[in-house]
Amino acid sequence: MATLFKRPTALIRPVAVMADALLAALLMVVVYPAAGRATEPRPWLCRDLPAFSSREPMVYRATARSPRRWRLSLLQFQQGAPHDNLVVETSRPLDQRHAVSGRLAPGTYYAVAQYAGPQGHWICPARSEDESASGYLASFCFSDPAGGCAVRMRVKSASPR
Repeated sequence: MATLFKRPTALIRPVAVMADALLAALLMVVVYPAAGRATEPRPWLCRDLPAFSSREPMVYRATARSPRRWRLSLLQFQQGAPHDNLVVETSRPLDQRHAVSGRLAPGTYYAVAQYAGPQGHWICPARSEDESASGYLASFCFSDPAGGCAVRMRVKSASPR
């Protein structure tokens, strides 16, 4: 008769483990709602990455003409790098009020300007065009869906000529 009143621990333990797992999953969704969204730019995923290069140091300047929030990324090829052999050398925020500029070591670079979408993810430009401009090693325009040149980036030699 004593065996009839024993607790069914074989059933309680799996139910308790399952309840703990469900609680942990629920906390992850509530505490980290953005974990499933890409909130960091991923410039290596853009299909159109214009390139420029020089054997001398370079300087660049980028300006935005669009009211959107933009992010300018410059990448370099590196064999074995995790993102299609590309490494992000620099990534800078850009908007209408603030141009960005900087110096680059000699080498080959790929450029892309991405804009922030409505849910906070970064979107590749609708188009990127190489504008030939006198006195520059490279001059690129990146456009959003509205068209036109939303971001212009120009690169020239850092060495005076």
